[in-house]
Amino acid sequence: TVSNEFIRLLVKTKVMELQPSSGIVFVCQRNSNVIDVWKGLIRHNFLSVPVLQKTGEKYYGFIDIADIVRYVVEYFGEKRLNQQDLDFWELAGKEEPFKGKTINDLMVYPIGKRNPFHPVHRDFTLFHAFELLARSPELHRIPVVDTNRKLVNLITQSQIITFINSNLPILGDKKNKPLYQCIHSQKVITIKETNLALDAFTVMTENQLSGLPVVNDEGKLVGNISLRDLKAIREDG
Repeated sequence: TVSNEFIRLLVKTKVMELQPSSGIVFVCQRNSNVIDVWKGLIRHNFLSVPVLQKTGEKYYGFIDIADIVRYVVEYFGEKRLNQQDLDFWELAGKEEPFKGKTINDLMVYPIGKRNPFHPVHRDFTLFHAFELLARSPELHRIPVVDTNRKLVNLITQSQIITFINSNLPILGDKKNKPLYQCIHSQKVITIKETNLALDAFTVMTENQLSGLPVVNDEGKLVGNISLRDLKAIREDG
């Protein structure tokens, strides 16, 4: 069980007290260019970005780097993207219809449950944020807004993990829970090391996963790949 001391800490800690380690909250607007947002995510090593309304700073939703990749794959087609010696950024910059695409074009796209809409008010506590994350497995970040619905902060899973780690002494028995007891499914989705990276990202988006074990032809684990590896798709590489 979680100790009463840790619960009291959650209740008295406001969501505004958790700030991004970089001090940066990367945001975009609904009319922002898709290519520019993708490059920004890669540059800052972020997986997602809050989307603001076209007018003002009111929070509208989230766009995930995986959503952008999925949109790109379906727009261009895997066969075209898998061509040897293909310079994707050159292709994207020359493709007349695509280079004008905005985030709004993706927001109306059926992006599934990857970006649930769960903003909280700035006066809420971490206890409420913990409850939201625990009850919604597909939830990975929580936008914090003021009374005018202006985005003022962003709570991510990484920040929550850092907070828990810094308070392990008062966590209670939960900190001694074996890893196998935290596994809720026996089904493990893998990708072979001979598959293309594009195949792995497609499997992740289709199964609402953020990472995959990589196995060889014998089924033995040889590594892993995650959505963070999308940062490898850079303009210079």
